[in-house]
Amino acid sequence: MRTEGEPAGLPFERSAEVLARVAILNLTTRHGDLDLAYEPAGTHGYTDLRRAAVETSIDGTTVTVAALEDVIRSKRAAARDRDPLVPPTLERLLERLERRE
Repeated sequence: MRTEGEPAGLPFERSAEVLARVAILNLTTRHGDLDLAYEPAGTHGYTDLRRAAVETSIDGTTVTVAALEDVIRSKRAAARDRDPLVPPTLERLLERLERRE
């Protein structure tokens, strides 16, 4: 549900033919920004990322997400100017998680 003053958004073609030609979608949702990359930098896409992917539950729905190591690898390969602190922050998180295990 939209609130007063919030943009309605833009319609876009989401047919299989159009989406097959798209490399990344940058979306804004009511929960925040969502970037969908079909072949994230530094990876070979789904098959590559699926090997180490983990399943987790979000509000009772099981979802499969890329392993933190793969997210770090992709962020490093992308080397975007807009988020230079993301890879080192994720690496520190990974170190903390590994120490807990």
